[in-house]
Amino acid sequence: MLKGKDYILFLILTLFTKYIHSQSSYQKLILCPNESTTLQPPTNTDNLISFKWTGPQMVDTLNLNLNLTTPQKGIYILTRKYEGENLIKNHKFDDGIRDFETDYFLNTHIGCTPEYPFCESTINVISDVSSIHKLLFDCEDPVEKNGKFLVYNGSKDMVDIWCQNILFENLQSEYRLSFLATSLYDLAPPKLKVAIDGVQDSKTLALSDSFCIWKKYELVFSPMKTQETICIFDIVTDRDGNDGAIDEIYLTEVKYVSDTFEIDVWDAAINLSKSGDLTCENKNIEIVAKSDNEDVTFLWKTNSGIISQSDDKSKVIVNSPGEYFLEISDFTLSCKKSKSIVVNSSGTSKIIYPNILDRGAKMEQNRWFTLFYNISCPAPKIKLLNIFDRYGNIVFAKEDFITESGEKIWNLHFHNRYVEQGTYVVLIEFDDPSIDYLISNLLIL
Repeated sequence: MLKGKDYILFLILTLFTKYIHSQSSYQKLILCPNESTTLQPPTNTDNLISFKWTGPQMVDTLNLNLNLTTPQKGIYILTRKYEGENLIKNHKFDDGIRDFETDYFLNTHIGCTPEYPFCESTINVISDVSSIHKLLFDCEDPVEKNGKFLVYNGSKDMVDIWCQNILFENLQSEYRLSFLATSLYDLAPPKLKVAIDGVQDSKTLALSDSFCIWKKYELVFSPMKTQETICIFDIVTDRDGNDGAIDEIYLTEVKYVSDTFEIDVWDAAINLSKSGDLTCENKNIEIVAKSDNEDVTFLWKTNSGIISQSDDKSKVIVNSPGEYFLEISDFTLSCKKSKSIVVNSSGTSKIIYPNILDRGAKMEQNRWFTLFYNISCPAPKIKLLNIFDRYGNIVFAKEDFITESGEKIWNLHFHNRYVEQGTYVVLIEFDDPSIDYLISNLLIL
């Protein structure tokens, strides 16, 4: 039994697994072998930050769609990283100075001094900075033409430019904070930092010393409480006004969505069996195909065409040796494949003949080339019988015949004379292509 820390870890993993499954879509696909296919996740890519495919066959990471050729069986997962809705109120400052707090002041004149009575005033949001900084070029909103942004006076040390109280729904989630900022004063460029409930992040955004060069700040964090205050502040100050501006503040929950695809490659499990080999007594045999898949259909073929004739095309009756092919189809998936089975034959006799003959033998059978075979089986038809001398010359030839067992074939004569003593070569080819040709030496004394 799990106890203590192990039990707590088990509960966390269980809840996380349930959360992942609740955020996942699941598809199961059965593909034909060597079929090219494309896995297409849901097309909604709004607020998509990144994505990653994992699976037995690694993938094109530049496209949400996964193109598979010769797919591999297994689980493929596309994990997508999204941004949720923006939690910041008035993030573009379209509503002026509402919805946030600040300790900074607006600098109304770039050349002001501490004695200048209008050096500091209340904070403001402006769309035309030229009305504030008479000596500088106009600075426009970084995103919208004539849009508004927040301008602050940088003459005070370590006080907040902008703060907002945020409610977090999911403490286990990651949140992403981002904003744009620019310097409005080129002598001492601002350096901005973020604090969450008073705790400063280690990251610092150093702004350009050039006027109105907008830079982006990003921070990913997990909240500690359901309600926290996020502040942006400047750590560089100048009595003459180290002014800057911020805009486009976003705080979004980072969400992960997984699309799961299970790929199964179609491979109809087929068992082939035959009732034996062709023999003298067994002139017809049955070949049977079996499959557990009810959607599978069969068609028997040879190289010369279809031979399935009966309604039950899983069976075929053959009466000649050779190679037979079973075409297996699954019309629900448009898949096909083929298997072969070879039928051998022992239904004809094996030919034997003497390999030594003597021209001067007293017994006549020793002076004749003779073919023998088992008379209980039919004799095979001989397509060609050639006998060659050592120089490759044909000394005897006979074509297309069936001989009786023990029948005398050649009397060792060539042009009405005995052939010379020596070694000769016998070649026999059969009319049945399933019977291998015979070739051997013949010694004539």
